Amino acid sequence: MTIQPPPKTLPRTQLSPTDGSEPITILLVDDDPDCRMLVRDAISESKVSNTIVEASNGKEALEVLHQQGRWADIPRPGLI
Repeated sequence: MTIQPPPKTLPRTQLSPTDGSEPITILLVDDDPDCRMLVRDAISESKVSNTIVEASNGKEALEVLHQQGRWADIPRPGLI
């Protein structure tokens, strides 16, 4: 019996709704750019390949949720 070593990198996965529709967009909200970077890095290391949209304050996050201004063309986030 031959035992195969685990793959060097795990395949990327996407968080999707339970109904099997398109992968969700993640909205990352924090006023500290360093904190956003840490969270972004943690998500990347966990091999999640969902789209991440960043907002630097609550006002910007509400604009994203209401798809206003420059956020008009992005998918509505499924996870904040």
